[in-house]
Amino acid sequence: MKDASDDYVSSPIIVTSCFLAVKLTMFIGESQHTLDEKGRIRIPSKHKEKLGVKPYITYGEGCLLIYTNERATKFIEKLQKELEEVEIYDEDKSNLSNFLLNGEFCEEDGQGRILLPPTLIKYAGLTKNLVTISGGNHLQLWDEERLELKRTPKGFSEAIKMLKKD
Repeated sequence: MKDASDDYVSSPIIVTSCFLAVKLTMFIGESQHTLDEKGRIRIPSKHKEKLGVKPYITYGEGCLLIYTNERATKFIEKLQKELEEVEIYDEDKSNLSNFLLNGEFCEEDGQGRILLPPTLIKYAGLTKNLVTISGGNHLQLWDEERLELKRTPKGFSEAIKMLKKD
């Protein structure tokens, strides 16, 4: 039986055509999986190595964002430095820190599952059926129904327009 994570590519690969060879080091693909009754998920097997130990899971726009420990540590350190330099309240930096600094570094249990914090589950509206999609340098964890609502023809048209701007 095909594992749902088989649709993913997470390790560096070379994509070739008669015109181009590009090394990809980002997450690519989509996978369906489930949230168990205790709030645990399994990271697709092909992403485990790339995510490494204790990935960082935080708030996204209607979803959860999953970063490698190293990437999360870098942006947390950068944000900390910027916040230390602000002498007065900065609403933009405060909003950014509310999203990025209120996640958690999560460990796998002995059976390869990650326990999601209840506050993150509630925020993202996660139910049993989940979809993990690529965010480029991170993964996005969506409730299946919420993602379907986001994937409207209008959303696709807007994405195409963004590509054509260059």
